[in-house]
Parts: sequence; structure tokens; C-alpha cells
Amino acid sequence: MAILVSGASGFLGRRLVERLVEGHHDVVALARCLAPAAFESNPHIKWIVGDIAKDGLDLSGMPKID
Repeated sequence: MAILVSGASGFLGRRLVERLVEGHHDVVALARCLAPAAFESNPHIKWIVGDIAKDGLDLSGMPKID
């Protein structure tokens, strides 16, 4: 199971993703920009680039989210 974090590239979202991964959680991170370099190679983070307001949210093919 994974935890969805929207706004994952923002001030709070980025830190939340870091803490969740440190706590051995899998994270589905949603942001309007590309993943920071520190997150790109982490197998516990699935980064999605998108804007919920414009595009909606399609999580098909994603891990089950808590």
C-alpha cells in the first residue's frame, strides 16, 4: 500500500515525502513539475506529474493507495 501526497514538490509536500520514505512507506507523489533529483532514483516513490484542477486524477496502474 502507498500514501498519496499531492503538492509533493512544495515546501511541506517535499518534506512529507522525505519523512514518509524514512518511515519505510511507499509514496505516490503528485506535483505539477518533475521530481527533484533526490527522489528520481528512490524505488519507494512513484512520481506523477499533473494538475488535478486541469487534468483530473487517473491512478490506474498505480499501487493501491491507503
